[in-house]
Amino acid sequence: TRETVRSVEMPPAKTTIFMENQNLSIFMAVCDGHVKTAVYGHDANWGRVAAALGRSGARFNQEDVDIDILGLPVCRAGLVVDFDEEEALRRFEEPEVAIEVDLHAGEESATMWTCDFSHEYVTINGDYRS
Repeated sequence: TRETVRSVEMPPAKTTIFMENQNLSIFMAVCDGHVKTAVYGHDANWGRVAAALGRSGARFNQEDVDIDILGLPVCRAGLVVDFDEEEALRRFEEPEVAIEVDLHAGEESATMWTCDFSHEYVTINGDYRS
């Protein structure tokens, strides 16, 4: 399964959600607060993505998981891959951040768009009471 998680600045209401079978994993990964804050902080932290996948309830073997962040391989076969941190920081300056996950668990694929958690987002949504 080749899944792409993209984080872009857009209202959460425009997020498209796919909830079929393995696609539960992509939903959990892009909605996870730790993943969103890593994206905002320009941190190519594949462990946060892997943890969100693990919490998703999707069936897969962690030893099979490959993760790329911004086109940089950061995890292969469930293990860390050395990557250039400076190159990752440079790529985080792009307006879109692509996180690609291959679970090697079937033929399905999905793409989901979401936004990160910026200071401004948290301030706006934390400043009022409903």
